[in-house]
Amino acid sequence: MSQPDQVPAKATLTATYTSLSNQPFQISQHLDIPTPSSDPAPEERKKQQRIQSLSQLRKAASTIQAAVNKELTARMEEDKARELASNQGVVVIDDEAEEQNYGEEVVEDSD
Repeated sequence: MSQPDQVPAKATLTATYTSLSNQPFQISQHLDIPTPSSDPAPEERKKQQRIQSLSQLRKAASTIQAAVNKELTARMEEDKARELASNQGVVVIDDEAEEQNYGEEVVEDSD
């Protein structure tokens, strides 16, 4: 008995960014994940399908993460340039502190 063909399901992994001060962006990665057939598949084939699906998901997540990092880095540079322009070039940016606190909210102490 032949195995029924599997039709790939169309799935999309999407990251969306919104900000009050920067342009929003959305990055999507399409996945072709095999859908299980109605025919009871042997366990080994089901296992291989899961492995294939998770592999595609991991690859898509890595691709999206790289694209998001690139977009956020560009927005950080835009923010720095905007701040520099608004303060007439008087801003001193501590790149080491920026890198250390990247992605975290920093509350400055007023001692």
